[in-house]
Amino acid sequence: MAPLMFALIAFGVALTVTVTGMAATRLYLGWIWIGTMLFYALWWLLLGYPPLLPKGWPTRSQ
Repeated sequence: MAPLMFALIAFGVALTVTVTGMAATRLYLGWIWIGTMLFYALWWLLLGYPPLLPKGWPTRSQ
Protein backbone atom coordinates (compact mmCIF):
# COMPACT_ATOMS: atom_id res chain seq x y z
CA MET A 1 0.00 0.00 0.00
CA ALA A 2 2.88 2.38 0.73
CA PRO A 3 4.25 2.40 -2.85
CA LEU A 4 0.79 3.42 -4.10
CA MET A 5 0.55 6.24 -1.56
CA PHE A 6 4.07 7.38 -2.45
CA ALA A 7 3.09 7.37 -6.13
CA LEU A 8 0.03 9.49 -5.40
CA ILE A 9 2.08 12.00 -3.41
CA ALA A 10 4.74 12.20 -6.13
CA PHE A 11 2.05 12.54 -8.81
CA GLY A 12 0.35 15.37 -6.93
CA VAL A 13 3.56 17.32 -6.50
CA ALA A 14 4.67 16.77 -10.10
CA LEU A 15 1.23 17.71 -11.44
CA THR A 16 1.15 20.92 -9.40
CA VAL A 17 4.62 21.95 -10.58
CA THR A 18 3.80 21.05 -14.20
CA VAL A 19 0.47 22.90 -14.36
CA THR A 20 1.92 25.97 -12.64
CA GLY A 21 4.89 26.00 -15.03
CA MET A 22 2.65 25.61 -18.06
CA ALA A 23 0.39 28.43 -16.96
CA ALA A 24 3.32 30.73 -16.27
CA THR A 25 5.46 30.11 -19.36
CA ARG A 26 3.30 28.38 -22.01
CA LEU A 27 6.16 25.96 -22.77
CA TYR A 28 3.97 22.88 -22.65
CA LEU A 29 6.23 20.11 -23.91
CA GLY A 30 9.13 21.16 -21.69
CA TRP A 31 6.96 21.23 -18.58
CA ILE A 32 5.45 17.84 -19.38
CA TRP A 33 9.00 16.45 -19.61
CA ILE A 34 10.01 18.12 -16.33
CA GLY A 35 6.84 16.85 -14.62
CA THR A 36 7.45 13.29 -15.80
CA MET A 37 11.04 13.27 -14.60
CA LEU A 38 10.04 14.91 -11.30
CA PHE A 39 7.36 12.26 -10.73
CA TYR A 40 9.75 9.36 -11.21
CA ALA A 41 12.52 11.02 -9.18
CA LEU A 42 10.21 11.76 -6.25
CA TRP A 43 8.69 8.29 -6.33
CA TRP A 44 12.13 6.68 -6.36
CA LEU A 45 13.20 8.94 -3.48
CA LEU A 46 10.09 8.15 -1.43
CA LEU A 47 10.56 4.43 -1.99
CA GLY A 48 13.97 4.70 -0.29
CA TYR A 49 16.34 4.73 -3.28
CA PRO A 50 15.80 1.12 -4.43
CA PRO A 51 18.62 -0.26 -6.57
CA LEU A 52 18.17 0.36 -10.25
CA LEU A 53 19.66 -3.00 -11.22
CA PRO A 54 18.73 -6.33 -9.65
CA LYS A 55 21.31 -8.20 -7.59
CA GLY A 56 23.48 -10.44 -9.69
CA TRP A 57 23.08 -8.24 -12.77
CA PRO A 58 26.29 -8.46 -14.84
CA THR A 59 28.29 -5.25 -15.00
CA ARG A 60 31.12 -4.22 -17.31
CA SER A 61 33.72 -5.09 -14.68
CA GLN A 62 32.61 -8.75 -14.53
